[in-house]
Amino acid sequence: MVLALSAIELVQGIGPEAQSAKWVAERGQSLYHICLEVEDIDSALDELRDKGVKLINDTPIVGHGQCRIAFIDPSCTGNILFELAEPPRQETQ
Repeated sequence: MVLALSAIELVQGIGPEAQSAKWVAERGQSLYHICLEVEDIDSALDELRDKGVKLINDTPIVGHGQCRIAFIDPSCTGNILFELAEPPRQETQ
């Protein structure tokens, strides 16, 4: 599995019902989650499953920037939420 940190994103809820705002209200200001870019999310999820890692998303969903994303269950990562993201493929002409 090839991983690379792609960006640091600062997130603020746009209202008290936003998921990130609820998280901060419960836990205080801190690290929300770590996102790792992968070249092939399906292979990455297969590898994690084979190693017994629990996943929140068994199959990728479409997330920010049209990336295919999936989350790892924090119970397997020291209570830190990890996201895997496969950016959309660039069309070549």
